[in-house]
Amino acid sequence: MNRIKDSILEKITGSFPALRDLASVSSFEVPRNPEHGDTALPCFRFSAVLKKPPVAVAEELKKIFRDDALFESVENISGYLNFKYSRKAFAETVLSDINDGSVYSRLKEIGSGRTMVIDYSSLNIAKEPHIGHLRSTIIGNSIYRLYDFLGWKVIRINHLGDWGTQFGKLIYAFISWGSEEELGKNPVRYLQELYVRFHKEEENDPSLSSAARDWFLRLENGDPEARKLWQRFKDYTIEGIKKTYDRIDVSFDFYRGEGYYESGSKEVIKMVESSPVSKISEGALVIDLEEYGMPPCIVRKSDGASIYSTRDLAAAIDRHREFGFDKMIYVTELKQQLHFSQVFKSLELLGYDWIKKAEHVGFGSILGISTRKGNVVYLEDIFDEAKNRVLEIMKDKDIEKTEKETIADKIGIGAVIFQDLSRSRVKNIEFEWERVLSFEGETGPYLQYSYVRIVHIIQKAGAELNGQPDFSLLSDDVTYELVKTMSYFESKLISAYSEHEPSVIASYLIDLAKDFNRFYRVNRIVGEENDVAGSRIFLLIALESLFRRCLQILNIPIIDKM
Repeated sequence: MNRIKDSILEKITGSFPALRDLASVSSFEVPRNPEHGDTALPCFRFSAVLKKPPVAVAEELKKIFRDDALFESVENISGYLNFKYSRKAFAETVLSDINDGSVYSRLKEIGSGRTMVIDYSSLNIAKEPHIGHLRSTIIGNSIYRLYDFLGWKVIRINHLGDWGTQFGKLIYAFISWGSEEELGKNPVRYLQELYVRFHKEEENDPSLSSAARDWFLRLENGDPEARKLWQRFKDYTIEGIKKTYDRIDVSFDFYRGEGYYESGSKEVIKMVESSPVSKISEGALVIDLEEYGMPPCIVRKSDGASIYSTRDLAAAIDRHREFGFDKMIYVTELKQQLHFSQVFKSLELLGYDWIKKAEHVGFGSILGISTRKGNVVYLEDIFDEAKNRVLEIMKDKDIEKTEKETIADKIGIGAVIFQDLSRSRVKNIEFEWERVLSFEGETGPYLQYSYVRIVHIIQKAGAELNGQPDFSLLSDDVTYELVKTMSYFESKLISAYSEHEPSVIASYLIDLAKDFNRFYRVNRIVGEENDVAGSRIFLLIALESLFRRCLQILNIPIIDKM
């Protein structure tokens, strides 16, 4: 669609160069009455330049498109230039643009030569990935894939929670009650048990709180024993979580915890101490943000220890120093919005203007999911449950057992991912297994099934067909609606990109799938005359290309049978 709009604008500005700064693709509108055309260009903003009323401007511009084969008609309707596409020319333009790769090349130019740093997932050391990490991981990964598709160089960082008083608690618990034998069996699960035990013991012995703080201070001060245990806990956790990430095809360029910015945090504290924007409040070093309607940003606690905001300040400075990013995105829960506003404003007050390139991308919570494990819902349990439910649905399928399990796992993963990304990221998500795993309606399995069907049709019929397509054979109403939906690919990706909203792509995929299934019901391919079948296969090759790329951006697994 943008290619056609670009062509329209080139003709207009070629005849009227004075309009070059006013005419853009974003100016086009969809006519309220479909009978008036497929797209409309308002001419009101051109009046001042051409010194004519909008209706006269539209009438003048209309002359440029006389006998243009791309359009069935071009009409002036109350100051709007309305274009009705020639279905044959429209199909040729849209499908050729996809099949020759032009649309992808244009999109790649958006981020060419630019670098983006994205911080997402943000797991805690010595804890298994749980439901609380699901949305950050899925949404962050999709945003990374979208930027990558649009030509950006993307640096993916998993900002690990590996610092703070909780590690004093964990170190104390392991030294006091830990077993090397138990640690070797299931390290992360065992460390979680020790952490829970500490809190139970602390209820009866409040002095443990002081002991935990002492161990964290020893960790901050470089105590060899504390550092050795902390590093072991960290190594065990990263090794374990990578297995979960591998299962859902998620990876990172850097695993950098808060501890990585320890020296940077000390530099930040010194810098803030000498800054006029700082003050001492109840013994703590803070940056005063009252003027900006926010609580103070704490940089050093009253006991002399750093805090997570200190490490976030240091991390941002370090990332800009190392990567010189053009944009930096933090993908965390909406409830952290105030925290990042404090961090961003603090860095700005400290003279780091580049922080204006940073953005917090927030998301809502997941509701309605429970497990036999109690209050904690682990990611592995969610994906195992999804796989087992799909296996039950597929029990009568004539597929070899190992292959069936692989397919079931991919369908289950796709179902969980899609149920998240199909809704606006800022909304809370109601998790319903029956809806999530349905093979009909707006679900991941429905999309995967539609993609498998497209591929099978191409494989079955396409190999026997040769020659150029006859685009006049792609002009019936159902086919035209599918081609129109395909033409929105470019604008949908740009919209998802500008809003950091994967649900735009998820919704677009549903539209593609619905239009394809309608097309398939009324347009036979196998057994048709070669010119008809060949033209329809040309369309499906383009559709498969768009469909596959959208699935990849959302990270929904691609399978070849269901």
